[in-house]
Amino acid sequence: MAGGNAILLRLLDGRNARRAAGAICGLASLTLWVAIIFAGRMLAFG
Repeated sequence: MAGGNAILLRLLDGRNARRAAGAICGLASLTLWVAIIFAGRMLAFG
């Protein structure tokens, strides 16, 4: 886990900081939406 954090910090220190942050936020948002939709379907049709 420490190695992953070091890589993440190195990415955030580079020129791609905004792109990396956008990708992380986008991925988290997409995952959240998928979870909400899946839970909604389970409640509606389950």
